[in-house]
Amino acid sequence: MPFFTYHVLNIDAATQVLLVQVLGPAGLPIQRRAYVRGLDDHGSVYTRGFDFTVTESRTRTTPTGRPMRLPHHLRWQVRDDRDHPLLTIDGISNDDYSYGLGAGFVGSYDYTGHFAGRAISGTAYMEYIDLR
Repeated sequence: MPFFTYHVLNIDAATQVLLVQVLGPAGLPIQRRAYVRGLDDHGSVYTRGFDFTVTESRTRTTPTGRPMRLPHHLRWQVRDDRDHPLLTIDGISNDDYSYGLGAGFVGSYDYTGHFAGRAISGTAYMEYIDLR
């Protein structure tokens, strides 16, 4: 698995969005999904219009000596089942990456954007491995 990223965004006190992207050899997508779960529903899965883009990165070296490009600025976009925007966020890393998730890092970022038509902002948790 050359690439894995997993993000957790607490949208409000009752709603959480989990974003995951896994790429295999040649960058082929293995999994690209947004999971929305809430205290009052059974959750939903979205794959339409899924886009994760790193617009600026910074390089860190792992304890094994491997350089890894980590997101500094990032963007997520996902559409709902009717092809309307579900989630659009822009994030900026808090540069608090810690090594130790398999061969990668965990950290956080501050984000702003929209979820289901309403403005959101907060701090997200991120797991990130890029061995490409």
